[in-house]
Amino acid sequence: MEQKPITRESFRWALDKSAATRGGDFVYPEEWKVPLNEVSQQGDIAATGCVYYKEGVGAACIIGFALETLGVDVKELQGGARANWWGADEALFHAGVRDQILMGAANAAQRVQDTGGTWENAVKAFDDELASLSKEEEQAKKQKSNV
Repeated sequence: MEQKPITRESFRWALDKSAATRGGDFVYPEEWKVPLNEVSQQGDIAATGCVYYKEGVGAACIIGFALETLGVDVKELQGGARANWWGADEALFHAGVRDQILMGAANAAQRVQDTGGTWENAVKAFDDELASLSKEEEQAKKQKSNV
């Protein structure tokens, strides 16, 4: 599948498709997580972390699943486990996204998933953060045009 530019709308659609495919009540399984101390030198607080791609599973986390739905090779993105400690913003950046608001909203979804939330709640967190950040963006544009 050829990757097209990822937009707020297309990523939201892909999150929905991901949650519908695995089920809104899906929670990332503990047994899919990997020890962060083996993949990160960043001083991570958590002992384990979710991965975008897992052998035998394919796209594993909601962000990886959504990116794969949009044509991103998440196995390549995973890059031999270095992505385990990336935030969703970095994964999106490596997939060609430069929209800071989309990246921030994706981080909100990933935080919910990574702390044991359902994928339905992760999608809701994405929506809430996207709305909040979009409102801030609009207010900043209005202030700038009034100067």
